[in-house]
Amino acid sequence: VPDKENMRAVSLQLSEDGVQSKLVYTDDAPFLSARSGHVLIDVKACGLSPLNVKTLSAVQESQDGLPVGFEVSGMVKEVGPDVTSFQVGESVTGLLPLSSECSGCADECEISVFAIVNKPENVNHITAAGAILPGVWAYTALHYQGHVTAGDTVLICDGATANGLVAIQLAQLWGAKVMATAAQQEETDYLEKLEPPLAAVINMSKTKSLTETCLAETGGLGVDCVIDQGVEMFSSGERYSEIVLSSLSHSNDGEVMKRRPVTKHDIISSLGVGGRWVTSTAQLQLDPPDSEFLFMKGATVSFLFDHMWMLSGAQQGKYLHIIQDLMEKLQKEELRPMIHHTVMLPDVCGELERLSHHLIGKVVMRT
Repeated sequence: VPDKENMRAVSLQLSEDGVQSKLVYTDDAPFLSARSGHVLIDVKACGLSPLNVKTLSAVQESQDGLPVGFEVSGMVKEVGPDVTSFQVGESVTGLLPLSSECSGCADECEISVFAIVNKPENVNHITAAGAILPGVWAYTALHYQGHVTAGDTVLICDGATANGLVAIQLAQLWGAKVMATAAQQEETDYLEKLEPPLAAVINMSKTKSLTETCLAETGGLGVDCVIDQGVEMFSSGERYSEIVLSSLSHSNDGEVMKRRPVTKHDIISSLGVGGRWVTSTAQLQLDPPDSEFLFMKGATVSFLFDHMWMLSGAQQGKYLHIIQDLMEKLQKEELRPMIHHTVMLPDVCGELERLSHHLIGKVVMRT
């Protein structure tokens, strides 16, 4: 429990050359105060997601202690001058911007009133924190970029992840036919038990051709929308890269197993005419034959960055609409995020280091 002068917090420290990074937990961080247009939140829960050090470094003005954790839920502890939309004691949830000076993985954080909404009483803090970033990711992919409507066929790659599971539920709510890929058998088993059932669950460690399965499920027409969470550029699997390394998963006995990642060729070949490809691959490389194939199909490619709404004040209205709709769906139990497990604040550093091997559901910090 923090004392009167200091609080607990986790930050990411960079070396002088910016190459090396280290997660640091402290119990003597100074307490914060709410500036104009902001509130101070007593953090009850914070969703954990892999850290993108390169993006954080580009956005942050100061390189001395980068924030860790952005998906927060808690109680308003203090309101800044001129703030009338929220009151002390209210339960709120929201996303800290990447430019935030404070971490969500802390006892308290300061956040803009334009980044939070009220949390429904029947939704606990852990569920709210675990749903907000996957929800923003899924809503952006399906609605704003994928333009998914009733009757569409949607392929969601890595469907057992926190993002994938929320996207599956949203697409089904909107009347789409949903297929999903799984990296290994454990994920396949989980996805096959979902209700309502998926049109197809494709185990990438066993399937010979993702494209053949997609074409078979669509009568040879191809899928209307594909949403990936990172793709391999080449089919050979011989290039050792961050994507290839992330495709190493661990069996129950700790043995490392190789799984076949989804490739860009898989996706391009699976798209139907007029198809939409929404990708989370920041450095996607499309060769001339790829572009020509997409051109002939009249397909579109959109890049999905889940924090994009927070980079422009002009877009925050859409962001608020998304999280307000998410809270309403959580309240009505139309969305059920899968919280795999929770960790206490002092254990966040170790958990984040293991997060890349976590393949099902969401991990949430609780204070």
